[in-house]
Amino acid sequence: MDAVEQTMDAEKLTQLAEQHQEPEWLIKKRVAAFQQMELLKYPKVLRFNYRNWQMASNQLDWTESNVKLVKSDLADTHLLQLGQTTISVNLPTKLADQGVILTDLFTAVNDYPELVHQYLMTQAIPTDDNYLASYHAAFLTSGIFLYVPANVEMDEPIKLEILQDSTQTSDFNTHTLIVAGENTKFSVIQQMNTVGNQDNLANALVEVIAKENSHVSISALDQLGENTRSYLQRRASVARNATVNWSIGMMNEGDTVGNFETTLSEDGAQANAKVVAIT
Repeated sequence: MDAVEQTMDAEKLTQLAEQHQEPEWLIKKRVAAFQQMELLKYPKVLRFNYRNWQMASNQLDWTESNVKLVKSDLADTHLLQLGQTTISVNLPTKLADQGVILTDLFTAVNDYPELVHQYLMTQAIPTDDNYLASYHAAFLTSGIFLYVPANVEMDEPIKLEILQDSTQTSDFNTHTLIVAGENTKFSVIQQMNTVGNQDNLANALVEVIAKENSHVSISALDQLGENTRSYLQRRASVARNATVNWSIGMMNEGDTVGNFETTLSEDGAQANAKVVAIT
């Protein structure tokens, strides 16, 4: 198959995950995904062949980013990440009191293991979906978790800002997991940009789990740098009488493969998608 030569093995991957103090279930998910890679194919993209692009590597490393690189106004951002470093989380007290959870993915893995274990790459994008999804699960290094419990409605959107740190050489494998409980209604705005100009890979996945009668709107703007080769996959799993609306702008300067889908899993499920790409 068309894949990078693997110098990583399951034992080394396990050791690196243990150094990161990850729970056993997540380590097992990583190792299983790593072992699946050799059995899976790249996602099929019509009209052009990207198989000669390097879309994966064999590196799993943990790096800190310099927070001084961020010049964004934090007042209007609910969660801001730079590379693997979460710089700020500003969830309104009103929402926290209603049970809304917004945090970085690895904090959620430890603080809310039952939720993350249940939904992370199990329903919307399983680890065996394709080679690049499996690679993502094996080499995941950052992410965001948003959980909105049943019957919560939000008047203002949740704003997420994700910055790829290309001031250093480091693969950018980031995962956003959004779970919408029954009868919820809210919107999310996600912006993704690059700081620096080092050559790097980006593999960014967004999973949305929309439970019965929920209504979720996702707006995303991708503006990754010219030296970033990226795979961007977004998929929602939509339950009975639920709706997910996508508005996506891909304005990346580098080579990009985009893969956007919605699974209407029960009667009455709906989805609308608007995607604009400038290459």
